[in-house]
Amino acid sequence: MKEQQGPRKNYPVLLIDTIGELGRIYAVGDVVFVGGSFSNTGGHNVLEPAAHAKPIIVGPSMQNFKDSYALLSKVKACKMVNNTTELTNELWILSKMTHAVKPWVLLLFR
Repeated sequence: MKEQQGPRKNYPVLLIDTIGELGRIYAVGDVVFVGGSFSNTGGHNVLEPAAHAKPIIVGPSMQNFKDSYALLSKVKACKMVNNTTELTNELWILSKMTHAVKPWVLLLFR
């Protein structure tokens, strides 16, 4: 994204691997998958995308952020999947019902 010149394209999926861009990307995305959660790295912060009122999906490795994950999953603002097949299914479901999921996140952060 940093190196792209000219008008931005409308991408259905965006993968990033640079530091300092997530805040802007969370603001315009519809659904967030939190990386580092399919490996043993322990996941990443789920509160950042939640602050942007986005539904969040994580993998099974969230030990570094277990309290944040528990808080958000309790109100159905964050969902854990066990593999890429489940991730694909959840992304498809959320793409059809994002409007129904978003109020849960908004209620949590009022």
